[in-house]
Amino acid sequence: MPSFEDLRIFSGNSHPKLASDICDYLRIPLGECDVFKFSNDNTFVSFKENVRERDVCLLYTSDAADDTPCVDLGGRRII
Repeated sequence: MPSFEDLRIFSGNSHPKLASDICDYLRIPLGECDVFKFSNDNTFVSFKENVRERDVCLLYTSDAADDTPCVDLGGRRII
């Protein structure tokens, strides 16, 4: 299996078990973050670790009935 040492996976609020299972499979720790909504319904993500120069994946699942837009992140490479 390839090395994923520069990959950080974070979970949104919708399916933390899926993110945990993916990290277990890849043998990497799940990243620490806080995710919450502002009163105007915007989503805020606060990473609790350094993601600079890392590949970042924020696992954010939704369904057809959910019209919430995807989270916009800045960084080297967002997966």
